[in-house]
Amino acid sequence: MSYDKIRAMYEDSNGTVWVGTEGGGLNMQLKKDDDGNYNKFQHFSLIPRTFAITETNIDNKKTLLIGAEGTPGLYLLDISNPNNVKESDLVSQGLMGGVFSLLNDSKQNIWIGTYTSGIHRWIKKEDGKGFTKSIFKSYPKQPNALPSNIIRDILEDSEGNIWFATGGGLSKVHAIERYKKQPKFVTYKNDKKKYKINKS
Repeated sequence: MSYDKIRAMYEDSNGTVWVGTEGGGLNMQLKKDDDGNYNKFQHFSLIPRTFAITETNIDNKKTLLIGAEGTPGLYLLDISNPNNVKESDLVSQGLMGGVFSLLNDSKQNIWIGTYTSGIHRWIKKEDGKGFTKSIFKSYPKQPNALPSNIIRDILEDSEGNIWFATGGGLSKVHAIERYKKQPKFVTYKNDKKKYKINKS
């Protein structure tokens, strides 16, 4: 392992284990190298700080999405042939603001949570080639807008609602809203009268 500060872990559909660190790059261990000792990791140093990892299918290729600090904040990696994956195959997407969270939803659409640039939504085109991309940001005076541009986690629940852990509360997009051009965000915030935070 290249570093002890771990920020992301993922096992892809090939059985490869990926471990992203905060300062030590990305680590990959192939299924064939898994003897229970976890000491045969290959190290990718191009992305020093890795915060999120998930998998999707792009152009009929198994593709790993890797969220990183800084710019570019997102990388794609073709993992169709796990025995031939190389660091030089990483393709940056030029996303601004650093990527802290990723979701490949049940319809194979991608939600990207950034540290300062809100949410990027990639909806897969009907022909399966490429995505229609949208960005949602925080506008404090706009009703039903995203409450913060800091997105720490993203989750799809069993009903298809998409949840966002933000820097300004817990936010939800209902299943019927999630693919609309301008989805409505419902935000839940701390009730300061009911819940007192002990800062000592």
